[in-house]
Amino acid sequence: MTAEQLDFIIDGMDCPDCALQLEKSVANLEGVALCDINYATAKMRVQGSAAAEDVAGRVAALGYKAILANDAPRWQPRRSGVVGFAQFLLARAETRLALAGGCCSRLRCSRRCLTRRSRL
Repeated sequence: MTAEQLDFIIDGMDCPDCALQLEKSVANLEGVALCDINYATAKMRVQGSAAAEDVAGRVAALGYKAILANDAPRWQPRRSGVVGFAQFLLARAETRLALAGGCCSRLRCSRRCLTRRSRL
């Protein structure tokens, strides 16, 4: 078994618990000797004989995106501040519907509720 080191940038982690869950899951992959995630920098280091595709697949299965550090110049990080917050809100259908005055998961229910309220 040849020990190889893979460095990834992880997109989509919202809290340290996300990083911990991801770290434990990737560490359980066959061929992974060590998995270390730095939540603050969104970087993951994997040592072992596991293929980069297998690691990226596990990360994607958990709902995150893994970009090899070598491909990082092509990757654009999320923006922060007001622009980043607006992009975050508009990226989700639930937020767009809520901003428009609809219900995120029960649009028909909201229409019925509004109709009932107008009759009262």
